[in-house]
Formats: sequence, structure tokens, C-alpha cells
Amino acid sequence: MPRLTVRAQYEQGMTIQQIAEARGILPKNVRQRLREQGVTPPPIVGPADLLASGLTIAEVVARGYSRGAVFKAASRLYGPRREARQQLTDAEWEWALGQLNEGVPANWVAESLPITSASLAERYRRQTGRSLPSHAEFKSVWVGILRNPEILKSHREFAPK
Repeated sequence: MPRLTVRAQYEQGMTIQQIAEARGILPKNVRQRLREQGVTPPPIVGPADLLASGLTIAEVVARGYSRGAVFKAASRLYGPRREARQQLTDAEWEWALGQLNEGVPANWVAESLPITSASLAERYRRQTGRSLPSHAEFKSVWVGILRNPEILKSHREFAPK
């Protein structure tokens, strides 16, 4: 019995992947042979195409794509996942500005606010035109807290969570 051509197999309903497995060749070679035989192969559909068509990440993973590939496609399509950026109220900013101007380190001030110390320092830099000063006395205070078990316990107990 003569072997069917790639085109005949494709026209009988076999997928490109099935033809490739049956012949022991790569799917890209099946696509190339189909083009040589005058058939336009269907477009390659990857995780990004499926996500763009409206499927959720879980649905794309259920179709057999790896989680890593789907998350990479999602980050390229939608951008990296980010937490919603927290905005400070005017009262919070005034309080933080007062603390920063007194010389309290940004990471200590940020413990009481819904933003990171880097965001706080960046906003300070934008609004005042100068960088936050570093204060050696606060660095030595922190070392003292770490070395004293009673104060460290108290700090952990009352630190914002």
C-alpha cells in the first residue's frame, strides 16, 4: 500500500502534530511540505493567541501548555503582574514629610503607611528636589535594638503588621 502524502493525510483530518508523530518528523517540516504541495497550513496558535482570544490562564494551561509558558505569554501580553499602587492621602503625606524632615529613616516611616520606603523616598525626591539624607544615629539605634533582646521583643510586638 503506497504511503499517503502529507497533503492527503492532512485532508483526511489528521492534525499537523499527528502527521509529524506518524512520520517521525518535526511539525515545522510538515508545515513546510504542506506549503510545497499548495496547501496553506493553519496559523500556529500559541498561549499568547489563546489568551488574546479571551481564554483565562487556567483554560490555556488546561489545553496542555506549561504554566511557565502561559505566564510568560500573559506578562508579554498584559505586562508584568503588579500590585495596585497605593496613594497617600494629604494628611498621610504631611505626616510622612514631617517625619522625614525630622530625620526619621524612610523605611521606618513607610512601616506605618501603605507604600514602600522606595516609593516614599521617590516622592520626597520629586516634591522637594533633594534626596533623603542618611542618618548614622538611626543606624546605630537599629543596631542597638537588634542587640537588646527585650527591646527587640518589644519592637516586634508593636511593629505595624
